Amino acid sequence: MKNKKKKKKKKKKTKKPGISLHRLAKITSRSLSKAYEDFKNKQKINKLKKIKLKKREEAKVITKEKKELKLRKEQILKDQEDLRIKKEELRLKNEELRLKVEEQKLRDDEQKRKDEEEQRRKDEELKLKDEEQRRNEEEKERRRKYREQKLRDQEEQKQKEQEEIRLKEWENKFDQEQKLKEEKELLKFERLNRKEQEQLRLKENEEQKLNNEELTSRLKNFEIKQTKKN
Repeated sequence: MKNKKKKKKKKKKTKKPGISLHRLAKITSRSLSKAYEDFKNKQKINKLKKIKLKKREEAKVITKEKKELKLRKEQILKDQEDLRIKKEELRLKNEELRLKVEEQKLRDDEQKRKDEEEQRRKDEELKLKDEEQRRNEEEKERRRKYREQKLRDQEEQKQKEQEEIRLKEWENKFDQEQKLKEEKELLKFERLNRKEQEQLRLKENEEQKLNNEELTSRLKNFEIKQTKKN
């Protein structure tokens, strides 16, 4: 009987360690599950942080590109204003040239008038001298000189009229040449202006096209990245 009791006691002692191992396994399993869950949560948090950081970087890039596009537009507007100023300067120079030509023409006309007045004055003086001389001569000589003077006057009048005709022709020719010169300058300016406008328009179209292509490409890349992330 004693041996049986001892055996029973021994059996009871062997059961206690089995229970402790089972509990230990349960506790260990729970700890591992908790640690694995914490690890997965941490991975998710890190992934979300990386996504947010990447979005911030992409937003910075887009903001920078918008600023660059704004600067380009401002430069184009500045170039247009410079072109307008140059055009106005050219117009003022042409106007100044026209005024100088007119002033010179007026000075020439005034000088011509003075020369003619001086010549008439001299002619008058000469006539007076001739008259005095004729008074001292006989009637016949006086009549002869009078006829000669009359002929000279007629000839002078004729020359004067011819001179006026030549002067008028010269003035017309000068005006036509000046007008032609101004028209050539105007045509030259218009060609230059059209060329500059065309170059500016092509530059604007090219920049707009490049900006649209770059923006479209970046938006596509951004959408592809977003799709992959989702």
